[in-house]
Amino acid sequence: MRYTRSNFKIDLFIIMYWVISMISMTMLVMFSIRGFLEFSGIDITGNSLAEMYLAPSQYLESGLFGIFFGFWFIIVNRLSEQWRLERLGFGRTILAKSGIYLLGFAIIVLLVYQIINALDYYPDEFLSLVAFGSNLKLMMGGVFFSMIVLILLLNFILQSIKNMGNYNLESFLTGKYRKPVVEDRTFLFLDLKGSTSHAEKLGYLVYSQMIKDCMDDVNFLLPRYKAEVYQYVGDEVVITWKTDEAVDNLNFIEIFYAFERLLEKRAGHYKKKYDMFPIFKAGANSGRVTATEIGVVNRDLAFHGDVLNTAARLQEQCNKLERRLLMSGHLKHQIGNMYSIPYDFEFMGNQQLKGKHDNVDVYAVVEKQEAEQISIDGVRIVNS
Repeated sequence: MRYTRSNFKIDLFIIMYWVISMISMTMLVMFSIRGFLEFSGIDITGNSLAEMYLAPSQYLESGLFGIFFGFWFIIVNRLSEQWRLERLGFGRTILAKSGIYLLGFAIIVLLVYQIINALDYYPDEFLSLVAFGSNLKLMMGGVFFSMIVLILLLNFILQSIKNMGNYNLESFLTGKYRKPVVEDRTFLFLDLKGSTSHAEKLGYLVYSQMIKDCMDDVNFLLPRYKAEVYQYVGDEVVITWKTDEAVDNLNFIEIFYAFERLLEKRAGHYKKKYDMFPIFKAGANSGRVTATEIGVVNRDLAFHGDVLNTAARLQEQCNKLERRLLMSGHLKHQIGNMYSIPYDFEFMGNQQLKGKHDNVDVYAVVEKQEAEQISIDGVRIVNS
């Protein structure tokens, strides 16, 4: 899976979360002990165990633990995406991942202990003084409870980021869209073909489960192609990028064909469970839109502009033009003449789209192995 800037930011956040949490816990414990000793007038000079617990090197130990646990968290986070644990639902995903993290916590405690012990950090009488003591059990119980709280909190934060989308979360936290902002964006409207007949055949309960499976498959691909879900509308999902990210590596095209390949890979699942195979069509367009934060309850980020209307109409034209992926001439112009790519762009004519006053140049995207003829500059002309 492609490693993106968003992945890096989340991974860095995880490591910093654990390093800061561990050092903060150590600082709190040490300040509390020092305060108690000073208040009580207790002298610990010559007590190697007490001096070890109050030594500044405790921060090094806690920092090392934070780094190890942070990397373990990242590994589990990546594996959970591959295992698609998010299918379990918000709460169950948090509990499942938390159980895996706690197992890793126990392993890392032993690992950090071995590293520190190899440096002759612990006093010779350390094990005999702390082993099986009631105070140790009480301390470990407190640490275990604190770790559960920290794990659940971080899992909740990460699941919230996934549910809201990293882009939406950042915009809400910074207040970027409290006032309307103009952006250049690309939208891909992805819709199920033959949805009415599928719904009638399956019944709406089973049909809804089938749509959920399809949307889960789409969501699995989003990070790889730097995409964000704008909204779900019935059996349709609207995906968006800032235009430079959409055009970069042709992400808006790649995600469509990656989705097709994933559906084909899971054809057995859909055939067995629903006795059908879902086929999607899509329309893509780019341009300047207004983005603004709306609502107080169930707050959301909304985009306004003719760009979305055109993309939706292009998706509707797929059946008429017998193509699966259509895009506007404006978006084709932004791509420019790209060579050594596995796609051809068929010019479908200057089309009159529903609800549009002016005609729109329409291009179909076709994988090269599907193309029957190629003209100069990789554009085939099809009369409308």
